[in-house]
Amino acid sequence: MGFVEDEIELIGHIKSKKLLALFDTGADANYIRKRFLDGDSIENIGYIAIRTDYAVEHSNGEIDNAEAVAFIRMNYRVIKAKKPVFIINPAMGHDVILGADFMQTHGIILDPKCEKAYFG
Repeated sequence: MGFVEDEIELIGHIKSKKLLALFDTGADANYIRKRFLDGDSIENIGYIAIRTDYAVEHSNGEIDNAEAVAFIRMNYRVIKAKKPVFIINPAMGHDVILGADFMQTHGIILDPKCEKAYFG
């Protein structure tokens, strides 16, 4: 089985940016890198600060404080999600991870064998 990845577009106060997102049913929230793999950053898009004291539990059980941010909108195919919230996690191998809550809310179904996302 493979990874399910697809392109999303984040709309901020400054500009929009297309990024490759990993769809992860094991993630409880959406996550984003502060600095993207191409060197650009969330500051250059223009985000809304939500919380600076968000607690994140890592897979090894460690808990760290993190910052939660939102953008004006996130576009994914037919989805136009208003003010999607992301937790900043600089240690990821992807620019964006979309978690189970987001997928359930928007009816996204994953087919890991075919490495595709569908709408239910």
